[in-house]
Amino acid sequence: MKLNIIEVLNVIASEEASLELLNDANASWNQLAIDDYHDLYDYEMTCREMANEQTFDLCDWLMSHGESYDHVTFEKIISFNEWKNQFINPYLVVIA
Repeated sequence: MKLNIIEVLNVIASEEASLELLNDANASWNQLAIDDYHDLYDYEMTCREMANEQTFDLCDWLMSHGESYDHVTFEKIISFNEWKNQFINPYLVVIA
């Protein structure tokens, strides 16, 4: 049986590259769950800020046309911990 050294070296190199990719700390599969919560929080607060900007424009338009804007409400921008406590049970025990 003949062994092609080039093929063997290519297989070894591809295995090393795969292992290096799996151990990449910045890869999406190596991120912590809290990072996902931070991303969700940032997305939701950005949406709320955009909604508040549109609401402010609506209030401005209503005031300029002499209309009442009593029915208009703004979204509350909350801190990350307040937002997180809506989803994570405060009594959850983590065993490390």
